[in-house]
Amino acid sequence: MTPDGKLQVAIAGIASGRKENASPMLQRIGVKMPIHQQYDNVSWRGLGPHENYVDSCQSVYHGVFHAHVDELFQENGNHMNCDWIGLAKQNKGILIHTENPLNFSVSKYEDRDLEMAKHTIDSVERDYLILHLDKQQNGLGSNSCGQNLLDKYRCNLKIFHFNFPLTLKDLTTRSLVDWGRCQS
Repeated sequence: MTPDGKLQVAIAGIASGRKENASPMLQRIGVKMPIHQQYDNVSWRGLGPHENYVDSCQSVYHGVFHAHVDELFQENGNHMNCDWIGLAKQNKGILIHTENPLNFSVSKYEDRDLEMAKHTIDSVERDYLILHLDKQQNGLGSNSCGQNLLDKYRCNLKIFHFNFPLTLKDLTTRSLVDWGRCQS
């Protein structure tokens, strides 16, 4: 934690142990954080406006986007190549800014709840938001009705590291977009 209230997060990992028993692909390499449910207005600079994945990103473009968390619930709502992400409530905001772009998604649903639900209406809305910040994610493709996911789209066991600052911002005089631009 820096004196100006910035939380610097650094994450690193090394694949070890019985790698031969590990899954050939990981869903993601990243962090999951619960966020207060009132931070439900989301802004980001990266790929958008709709969800995108490494093997499904031909219809998106780089820009600054805004959405309410309810609008981000498409499949799992991933957004790639983001160098800043902001979550706002009234006059307060959380800003994540990084030199090395990340993937992010934010949802009212835990992954396990979506996996257990037979239908979307069976999903249990949480009283908090789930923020995923990922260094890498597996592509969407699978061999359920065709070939295996191509190697270039797989998230594999390997050495990784990433970092980002998380800062609380006062939005009474500046918007999250203004704060995001100031960090660039």
